[in-house]
Amino acid sequence: MNNQKFCTNCGSELLNSPKFCSSCGIELFINSSTAENIAIKKTKSSIQYPKYVRVIAIISIIFTVILLISGLIGLRDIEDKLALTAVLVVPLILSFAAYHYRLWALYTIAICYFISTISIVVSGYNTINNLSYFSDNLGTIKLIYFLKGLGAFVMFILFLNAISKVKDTNNYKKYSGILGNSDLSMNKQNLLAFKEYLSEKFNNKTLFTGISYLKWDIVEAFNNLELLNYENSIEIPDNNDTFKFESFDTIKLDSGFGVLLNAIRVTDSKEFQIPLTALKISPPANKQLKHSQSHISAQKALSLYQSWVTFCKNNFSDNVESKDMISETTPYENI
Repeated sequence: MNNQKFCTNCGSELLNSPKFCSSCGIELFINSSTAENIAIKKTKSSIQYPKYVRVIAIISIIFTVILLISGLIGLRDIEDKLALTAVLVVPLILSFAAYHYRLWALYTIAICYFISTISIVVSGYNTINNLSYFSDNLGTIKLIYFLKGLGAFVMFILFLNAISKVKDTNNYKKYSGILGNSDLSMNKQNLLAFKEYLSEKFNNKTLFTGISYLKWDIVEAFNNLELLNYENSIEIPDNNDTFKFESFDTIKLDSGFGVLLNAIRVTDSKEFQIPLTALKISPPANKQLKHSQSHISAQKALSLYQSWVTFCKNNFSDNVESKDMISETTPYENI
């Protein structure tokens, strides 16, 4: 029997019989009755890619064909026609790939349209300067170059928007795979599902530190309690502190804290409960461990969780369950 296992959702290799795919986040179970022992999805996401992206891809195909035809008609030299065809065939092929929601195609074609915008503006400027200002067709030529440049720039903006839509949908599918349902809101059931997923990714070798752009406000840290001699206090964590993973707990959903990390500060062994949204994974001292599967998997899991929390705050801020999810723990509290 072949013991090699692959995720049927994204095709990534699975190591050590995980409950979740480290690449796409889908929940798994192993079908041991097959010779390949392939991982099968336990839940199937009902989230679909937006049709908006395909509409943009079709517009791109039409726009590219128009540019190609107009260019072939306007150019006289066969070398120029071949060069234009070679240049425009690339976005044409990419447009077909973008129709199938391929992110690499969306990124590449956005760059192509940005370059096309600059190229059209530069070539139009040079062409107009070389023409006589008494030419009867000068106004028409200016209009043609303006429309071409504007069209290419609009397509660039549209594809940037399409990239955002596809990336969001990819994340929604990952969230749905982890949570086991299409309800992506922050509630008790979903937090417990994410907690289980994260506990599979973190271990006692995983080190954390504060995210560099977040100032841990002392009022928030002490829950508005009276502060004495804060400058000399070491009772709250600092952005530069390093923490070891201990265990998970949940607190005050109405405050948006979500999953807390029970973490031990390396310098003095003090234990704190810190929101995972306020942390990042520290690079290990051993450079080989930095590129290990476990370290990369933990980074992806934390990033996915933090993006889910941001998604919930932006979309479900008025529907957060709070009554049955409040604990006595204060954020950043020293246990």
